[in-house]
Amino acid sequence: MVQNKIQYQFIHDVLAEEILTGFSEIFVTSIPEEFKKLQTSKANGEKSMLKKQYEEFIFPLNQSHPTESYQESIYTNVEENNVFKASCKTFHEPIFVDGFFMKNEFMLTLQPSKKNADMFWKLIYEKRYSIIVMLDDTPKVSSTKQNALEPVYVVQFQSKIWQRKQLPFPSDLTDLIQTVTNSCGLRKQLLIHCKDGITKSSIFCVLCVMICKIRMNETVSILRLLRSMKKKNPQIVTDYESYKFCWSVAEILQDENSTYYSYCHSQEIPEIV
Repeated sequence: MVQNKIQYQFIHDVLAEEILTGFSEIFVTSIPEEFKKLQTSKANGEKSMLKKQYEEFIFPLNQSHPTESYQESIYTNVEENNVFKASCKTFHEPIFVDGFFMKNEFMLTLQPSKKNADMFWKLIYEKRYSIIVMLDDTPKVSSTKQNALEPVYVVQFQSKIWQRKQLPFPSDLTDLIQTVTNSCGLRKQLLIHCKDGITKSSIFCVLCVMICKIRMNETVSILRLLRSMKKKNPQIVTDYESYKFCWSVAEILQDENSTYYSYCHSQEIPEIV
């Protein structure tokens, strides 16, 4: 029995999403065929089904891209605390994204610089995210307040495949994600940063979740997955090319599925709470 408004809202949202996107659930083995069909445009110049899908079901969930305001407000005055004085500036609040295995599996923030290095490391110290993925070329930065914090041991991955704005080859990004998961395990919280704090990092997060979902299920709805993640974080995957790129990665995963299936299934999947 439905006992409160929250339960009613949850049931309503699930049923509404099923009615809206139920058609998009497909077998994992059908991804290449479905992707090809969705990209096909009619001879009269009509938009492809993939483009229509994005415009009708993904784009309406967008909000104004936060890049400019996000960058302008990197630093704000903070009150004195037990680590830094009030004269310090604080790193902008990070964006948290739920993963396949846990809430707040990913923490997204701006790449560090000499100006904000102290607050970047303070953020890592406070949030206890010990794995860092760098998607843009980042200068070496270290805290100038060496005695203010206890030592923090982290593992850093520096990506060299995505130095420009253009999307990388899908296989290169899946290899990067596989390198991170092979080195650190599946149930780890990652801090991911790029120049604007969201564009590249959010695509990385979406692909991490999508890869797990494809490798651990017989069916998948990429459309529903994107909608679910965007409802919580509207800033992610804000353009058609990024949505198409997710499908390109899914297509490659189908070719690789047998390679990684046993690895993923060897680990028990915890509930997301």
